[in-house]
Amino acid sequence: MIENNNNYLNSNGDNLNEDNLILRYESMIANNTVCYFDVDEFEDILEYYMQQQQTSKALEVISFAHQQHPATLSLQLKKAELLINNVQFEEAIKLLNNLIGIESAHAEVWILKGIILVLKKEYNKAQVYFEVALKKDDHNTEDTLLRIGMIFSQQLQYDLAYPYLQNAYELNPRNKDIIFELAYCCDKLFYEDEAISLYKKYIDIDPFSDSAWYNLGIIYNRKAAYTEAIDAYEFAIAINPKHSNAYFNMGNSSVQLGRYENAIKFYHYSLELEEHTITYTNIGECFEKLNDFDQAMQYYEKAIKIDETVPEPWFGTGCALMFQDKMDEAKIYLEKACDLAPNNPDYWYALGSVYATLDMNKETVNAFTKAIDICPDDPTFAITFAEFYHQNNQLNTAIETLENSLQFNEESPALWSNLAAYNILINNTEVAELYIKKSINSTEFSLQHIYEQFPELKIHSGFQDLIQKWNPEMK
Repeated sequence: MIENNNNYLNSNGDNLNEDNLILRYESMIANNTVCYFDVDEFEDILEYYMQQQQTSKALEVISFAHQQHPATLSLQLKKAELLINNVQFEEAIKLLNNLIGIESAHAEVWILKGIILVLKKEYNKAQVYFEVALKKDDHNTEDTLLRIGMIFSQQLQYDLAYPYLQNAYELNPRNKDIIFELAYCCDKLFYEDEAISLYKKYIDIDPFSDSAWYNLGIIYNRKAAYTEAIDAYEFAIAINPKHSNAYFNMGNSSVQLGRYENAIKFYHYSLELEEHTITYTNIGECFEKLNDFDQAMQYYEKAIKIDETVPEPWFGTGCALMFQDKMDEAKIYLEKACDLAPNNPDYWYALGSVYATLDMNKETVNAFTKAIDICPDDPTFAITFAEFYHQNNQLNTAIETLENSLQFNEESPALWSNLAAYNILINNTEVAELYIKKSINSTEFSLQHIYEQFPELKIHSGFQDLIQKWNPEMK
C-alpha cells in the first residue's frame, strides 16, 4: 500500500524555488555578515532546512528571523513546528501558550497544540483543540479537516481520522488529496467497497497515478478478486515500469489463480528491479506447485544465500524434500525453520510429520504438541497427532488428543467424525453414536475420507450399522 506522504505539520504545499535564496543565506553565515530577508524568505529557508532534517541550522534561521522580525506570528509558529519535530514538546507548548495570549484566534496555534497531544497519544484532548481550530478557521474548513485527518492517519489512528476526512470529502468531493487520504483510510479500516469506489473516483480525476492503481490492486487482492487485482497492477506498471512491488503482487495474485507459470514470470520481473529473499522463496513455491522440486530447491537456496536468517526458504526446502520422500534431509531444513521461527505452528506440524515417518516417536510428540500449543484452534494438528497414536496402536491416547482439541473447536465436524471412528474401534459404541449423530449431516462429513483414514471401518459392522441408522441413504 502506498501512502500520500504529505507532511501534516506543513499546511502549505507550494514548491520552493530556493537555490538562490539558500545560497544567499549560507553566504551570509559563511562571511559573518548581516543580510535582510523578508518573512516569506525566512519561511522558505526554514522549510528547506526542515525538509533536509537539519534541525540545528533551522534553529539558527529562527534566531536570525526573530532578530529581524521579532513580532511576526508566522515565524513563531514555524519555531513551534520545529520544536515539535524535534520532540521538544514542553518548549513548544510554552511558546504556543504565549501565542494564544497574543493571537488566540489563529487556528494554527490550536492545530499545533493538538498535534503535540496526538504525538503524546492523548487523542481525546487533541480533538478538543482541533475542534477549536475548526471554529477559528471557518473560511478554510476543508483544508483544516484534511490536515487533521492526515495527522491521525500518520499516527495509524484511522478510526479517528475517518470522520474528519469524510467531512472534508462532503465539503469538496473533487479534491484529489481528500479523495486519496479518505480512500487510504477506508482501506486501513477494511471499508473495502468504499475504498474501491474512492480510488476509482481518484483515477477518474488522475488516471496516471500509479499509486492509486497499485492501492486499488491491493484491495482487490484482499477481496479475492484476483483478476481485477492483476488488471490494476498492470495499469500501475504501465504508468511506472519500475514498480517492483506491482510486479511482485501480480505474482501473488497469479498464484491465487493457480497460474504458477505466470507468477514465476512476474516474480522474475520484480527481481530485475529489486532483489528480495521472499521473491526467490515465492518462485520456489511456484515450482513446488508445478512438481518441479529441483528448480524449487534451487530458488530456495538462492533465498537462503541472500539471508539465511529468513525461515521461509528453509521451510520450503524441507517441504520439497518431504514430497520427494527424502525425510532425513527434510528434517535438517525443517529443524532450522523451527529454530528461526519457533512460534510458527505449521513448521512444527511439518517437522512432526517427518519425525513420525522416521519413527522418532519422542520428537514427534514434542513437535505436534508444540504446534497444538501455539495454535489450538486448528483441529488439523490434533487429527494428525491422533493418527500418529493410531498407527502406534494407542487409541485411547488418540481419543484424548482429539477431546482436548474439542475444547477449542467445539463445532468441528472433522473432530466429531474422527472421535466416532476411534470410539467404535475401542467398542465404545454409545459415544461413537453420539459423534456420528452430530457429524453425519454436516456438509464437511465425508465417508470416503473416513475410509481413507480408517480402512478397517469398511468392514466394521458396528460402524456400518450407525451409518445406516442415522443416514440410510449414505453408502
